[in-house]
Amino acid sequence: MNIRNEIKAQIVRAGYTMQEVVDMLATEHGWSDSVSNLSAKL
Repeated sequence: MNIRNEIKAQIVRAGYTMQEVVDMLATEHGWSDSVSNLSAKL
């Protein structure tokens, strides 16, 4: 399994969606609020 898929799997195991993670990153760290931007970074 590649790192990208492992990170996404860990997000799901923690009970979050990608959108929830993006929302938290945007709120706490001022990141973009786009899921596609996070996916591209992975």
